[in-house]
Amino acid sequence: MKKFFYLALAVMTAMTFTACGSDDDDNGKGGNSKQPVTITPASMADQAATFQFSTPLEFEGGKITELSILDGGMVSVTLEEKGTGKKKVYTADVTKEGPGKYKVNGKFVKGTFDFAPVAESRGGEAFQMNLNITINGQTYSSEGTPVECIVKTAIASMGGTLNYICQKFLVKSMIIECDGDVNVYKTIANGNLLEVYNEANAKGANLSAEDKKGFDKVVKYVAVSRGGEINIIYADETCDGGNWDWLNNQATSFNLWLKDKGMGNKFIPEKTTVDLEFSGNTCAMTIHAKITGSKTYNAALTFVMDVVK
Repeated sequence: MKKFFYLALAVMTAMTFTACGSDDDDNGKGGNSKQPVTITPASMADQAATFQFSTPLEFEGGKITELSILDGGMVSVTLEEKGTGKKKVYTADVTKEGPGKYKVNGKFVKGTFDFAPVAESRGGEAFQMNLNITINGQTYSSEGTPVECIVKTAIASMGGTLNYICQKFLVKSMIIECDGDVNVYKTIANGNLLEVYNEANAKGANLSAEDKKGFDKVVKYVAVSRGGEINIIYADETCDGGNWDWLNNQATSFNLWLKDKGMGNKFIPEKTTVDLEFSGNTCAMTIHAKITGSKTYNAALTFVMDVVK
């Protein structure tokens, strides 16, 4: 793995869970580790689900393949580009207007949708969805479109872990740590990835001008859903997304997959370790990677985040 930028995206590759609040010392990432965890279920935890269109909703540039209600009061819509098959994810805030009725309001996605169950199936439940939504200036409407609610049986309530991680998090700061041929320890008071690039290069990482192109984003939110979805949401409201599932039945860690939503590349391994620490209303999410190339070093990037209610 050669490019430091991909550390920031690797947050969607694998995670381990640590609940702070016992006798652990404060490590400077999650705040006061002796503070008990106060994270409660997200605003739409009971409604969170992923709906896959039985027949994708076609449009000139491609098709809508799925829509998800996320735990933290958001919705994501997945579009598959015509010809390339590449998937792009749009997110927006969502509010419940009534039984099965929702209003969507974001920069790129606006509109309404509603649905009602029509039958149970082996994999979940079938629904009829009425969709009236504008995505990036183009309006899509359908009545009675059949969709399948995807039930992730592996994503069960394992103690408090599920309620802690299935949230919308606001990124307050980042911490970059490297050791080996490159040595860095720096706290960055925002989610600007360009500062990660600058700090690594200042300490001899030898990142190129081509590498710099990937750092032109500011991470604002991280949204994780019990429907199996995770999204990195940038300050301009664009988004990168992937899917996750538990790694083992103790629910102390879980794996995430990027490639099914078009974010995969040869530099990101499918299973990179990401540690989670919780304290009060705060989550510290640390991504680990081993960088090899002209320089060899271990690197970690921590997002320090508060739950958004």
